[in-house]
Amino acid sequence: MYATPWRSVAQYIPAPDRAAALSPSAYSELGWSELRDVTADAYRTLPPHQQRIAAIVTEWYVQAAALD
Repeated sequence: MYATPWRSVAQYIPAPDRAAALSPSAYSELGWSELRDVTADAYRTLPPHQQRIAAIVTEWYVQAAALD
């Protein structure tokens, strides 16, 4: 188990088995409001000229959906 920028390891409930632990759906319900907030905070730290051309790239579509 590893920490993510929006959720610490201590906040995870262990998966019942390895397959469940590795499933992207295991993370589809965790920490999206935190991810949204951290992403928005990072965007706001950019100068205006960088904000206009900034792009957000995610690893999974569920992450992109959380930010949409």
